[in-house]
Amino acid sequence: MSRRELDSLFLPYSITPPSPSPSPSPPLFGDDYDKCSSISPLSTPPSSPSMDCRPQTLFRLLPTCSMPCGIKFGTWVSITLELLSEFGGFQYEASPNQNFKLKDGQSLLPLDCCLLYEWEGQISSQSPPNCSLVLEKRALQSTNWLGLENLSGPGIGSSGRGGLELRVLPTQEQAPVTFWISISSERDQGIVPLVLGPLTISSDIRRVDDTRQVLRPISVPQRNDLSPRMMLLKETWNNVPQGRIWDSAFTLIDIFSKKTTHNLYQPAPPVFAGKRILDLSAGTGLLGIFLAGLAQLELESFRANSILSSQTCPTTPLSCHSPTPPCTTVMLTDLADALGLINFNVSSNQDRIAPNINIVAKELKWGVAHLAQLGAGELDIVIASDVVYE
Repeated sequence: MSRRELDSLFLPYSITPPSPSPSPSPPLFGDDYDKCSSISPLSTPPSSPSMDCRPQTLFRLLPTCSMPCGIKFGTWVSITLELLSEFGGFQYEASPNQNFKLKDGQSLLPLDCCLLYEWEGQISSQSPPNCSLVLEKRALQSTNWLGLENLSGPGIGSSGRGGLELRVLPTQEQAPVTFWISISSERDQGIVPLVLGPLTISSDIRRVDDTRQVLRPISVPQRNDLSPRMMLLKETWNNVPQGRIWDSAFTLIDIFSKKTTHNLYQPAPPVFAGKRILDLSAGTGLLGIFLAGLAQLELESFRANSILSSQTCPTTPLSCHSPTPPCTTVMLTDLADALGLINFNVSSNQDRIAPNINIVAKELKWGVAHLAQLGAGELDIVIASDVVYE
């Protein structure tokens, strides 16, 4: 990628330095999915938070106890949660009011939830035919033994800990084989959501003990006439730093999403489609997989416009003067012990968001192996996000 192309990606978002503010501006969430079904009023399931190109602390919802993998119809299930920053802390942070946005009159951060299904190869809140469920929520009914203050509703208290209770009810004779539950704050409150699952309906409540592995919903934008595609990305909260999603990844996701979607409606060449992309120290693989999703978006936009164009060239993206983008390759690199998580996230999400993009994961230890040994050939784009630790 040339210096001019690189400048065109970042300059529109960095000309004016942000002025300091006592409280962060609210992040924007993808406008995905407005079809949640619940007896209590729930918001739409959010996806990755937008950093709005300004520095702020993002907090993650994390479980503090074993999570359900099997749910019994009509039985309330307690979900206890805590908020942690990317470095795993909350208590040493400033007042919660200065870290996430509370609305007027709120004494806790309210939590919403929504059911997610896999239907026609995509994750969304649209249930398969004859397989819909109803999700209900309420406040934790017993908090003393958990060391939590009394909570007035489903939410997180000033200590950074809290939770909610959930139950699932059938609305059809047939239940879906598997489903997920997305838990988030209300819109614009600066929290990275949590997804529980995959879940099944069982005769009793079954739980898994490993609370260090969680799923995050990440929304990949599409053209205006289509809903965003959702990926479910696994991250691990142990002592290995490459298992987490760092805040900088959300910043780059914002920048690249805005640039790509802007170009879709301009007579401009694709940003990522047809490129050879290298992601250094990929960690969870989020950024590289997300760029593959953007490349897929550009490729599908090209195909759609090729069908619409006939005798005249449209003034839409990738016009008939543009050649068909060549094969796109995204190479994710990290240390050997990170490749298992990267490969899991690639295999779980590639067919959902980037079925026509070549995504590979390879070991790369800096200072030992030369890039030529990766067999990547000439590279067009190299991405590095939070590659320096300690």
